[in-house]
Amino acid sequence: MTHGAISRQVAAFETWLGVQVFHRRAKRMRLTDDGRRYLALAESEIPVCSPALLQRISMRAAIGG
Repeated sequence: MTHGAISRQVAAFETWLGVQVFHRRAKRMRLTDDGRRYLALAESEIPVCSPALLQRISMRAAIGG
């Protein structure tokens, strides 16, 4: 995945979320306060969703997509 593609995905995610999660400066990115809060929330949910997520990733890999 290219840098530009990743930047577009991050921007789309921020739009969807409704908050800026990164401070962007030159070639550096830092989490905003909102980004840190979202990360903490997401990390707390990973143990709950990870089995289903891993199964989905495995299924996608098996079918080549």
